[in-house]
Amino acid sequence: MADELWGNADGKTIKINHYGKGLVLNGMDMQQAFDLVKVIPDLKITKSDSILFIHRKLADGSIYFVSNQKNTTVNIATAFRITGKTPELWNAINGSMRPLPAFTQTASATSIPMQLAPYESAFVVFRKDGNSGDTTLSNYPSPIKTIELTQPWVVNFDKAMRGPAQPVVFNMLTDWSENVNDSIKYYSGTAYYHTTFKAGKLIKGAHYIIDLGVARAIAKVTVNGIEMGGAWTPPYTIDITGALKKGENKLEIKVVNTWVNRLVGDSMLPKNQRPTSVIYGPDPGKGLESSGLLGPVKIDIINY
Repeated sequence: MADELWGNADGKTIKINHYGKGLVLNGMDMQQAFDLVKVIPDLKITKSDSILFIHRKLADGSIYFVSNQKNTTVNIATAFRITGKTPELWNAINGSMRPLPAFTQTASATSIPMQLAPYESAFVVFRKDGNSGDTTLSNYPSPIKTIELTQPWVVNFDKAMRGPAQPVVFNMLTDWSENVNDSIKYYSGTAYYHTTFKAGKLIKGAHYIIDLGVARAIAKVTVNGIEMGGAWTPPYTIDITGALKKGENKLEIKVVNTWVNRLVGDSMLPKNQRPTSVIYGPDPGKGLESSGLLGPVKIDIINY
């Protein structure tokens, strides 16, 4: 039986033995074996050193989870081993789903240009029949207009958490941990940023996406009293289209940081004066954590 299976395949001069409908391979690595039987990668990605993926096959299509492992934005060319289906981008953070119109298909793969923000992940879903994309379009179109938010912010901290008792005006968005006021520098808790901005006549069919720049560690956005969602990871963007109106709009951004900075600040007080303490706390020698809304904040108007 062993002689039938392996035949003369010694792994050196002879590496293949045909057995029934299959092959017994000896002396090949995995890629050589795949090349021999003409199996292409499930997902081929340029610059793939920073991209990981998982594939789940469904009865009527496929789901690919694609994740950028680096703290830099990447633009990648992809080739998914699936045909006859059109790709969609599903965002697990806000639940949005949209087509990826720019793609090409061969007999064995669908190629899609993609862009991922630092540490961003996304689902690419193939469920709708189709094989014709439009490469004149962009999967990540540039804004047709941008509203820059450069006006001052009124920030309310929580007095009960030893923040400033009165609202603080931030003419520029800055890191709490770099503030000269210790009640902000060592603050841990929730703060509310308030400002207003004007929007012209709303463009029908366009998406108004607020980009917070950077928010440490979690932010929630409310526009005209309507909560629009949260952001805790790059690219820190939220679709606020549904709450906007022509003219003046009220914007509130709720930001919450961790309690590291409060622990560090209290650790420098005499033991009998520390309102907070833990057995194993952060090392004060490593400095404070970046906190607050860092911006820059803008609203991009995009046609998908």
